[in-house]
Amino acid sequence: MPSAEDRETLTWLRFHWGQEYAVNLQGSVWPAVPALDPELVLSEPTAARLRAAMYLDAAGRRMRS
Repeated sequence: MPSAEDRETLTWLRFHWGQEYAVNLQGSVWPAVPALDPELVLSEPTAARLRAAMYLDAAGRRMRS
């Protein structure tokens, strides 16, 4: 079971990124699937790194569109 801090972080990430990414916590891995590219999975060992990966991915998508 995730810690209270991890649950709070997951809630925060889902609140802020929920329309663009499906964010989860699976054991000690933080995966996120972009809504516009469901075949892609961003996966990081920490919430902070996942947030950074989503930010970079979203910025790249905005630049390409």
